[in-house]
Amino acid sequence: MSPLDAVVVEAVYEACRQEAIDSGRPIVPELFQQRDEAFQVQFCRTMERLLAPDYAGTPEAEHESWIRAYEKMGWRYGPERDPVAKTHPDMVPFGQLSEAERQKDAIFMACCSVARVARTASEAREAELVKASTDMLAIVEIGYDPGLHHMDTLNGRAAWIDRMKPVRERLRAVLASVKEGK
Repeated sequence: MSPLDAVVVEAVYEACRQEAIDSGRPIVPELFQQRDEAFQVQFCRTMERLLAPDYAGTPEAEHESWIRAYEKMGWRYGPERDPVAKTHPDMVPFGQLSEAERQKDAIFMACCSVARVARTASEAREAELVKASTDMLAIVEIGYDPGLHHMDTLNGRAAWIDRMKPVRERLRAVLASVKEGK
């Protein structure tokens, strides 16, 4: 995985994690760097597939794929998310998820869509890279959609900007090195 890919993968994860915090979602996973190696490896493999130029999946299909990936890592359904016991309440068919959890999956897919453009941009498409990086920075600075209820307040935006500062700085550094041809 290239340095840009690694930062984009982590940025997508952290943007979605912070959205869960700011939305008050019942499940907020650990920081990406605090996840176990098995999770990080499977997440990077998943992102390789999701960031492919010809990818055209749906939140429903990705949720089912997520369940299979977690089962392979030894997770099972449980009423509470417990990383030690490896239980998770979202290990149910997509249609049985709450509306909030279905929205979370759609936001994840939207973040992947923006990241896909950044990942597949070439020198001939530098304008697309700049646009995608600007969009990705918008995700980590103000959230996927400034109209979402949790981003309507100045405090919500300020908290998001503060929490995403490390990811934003790494993303900017990698994008700068890509533009310089390093």
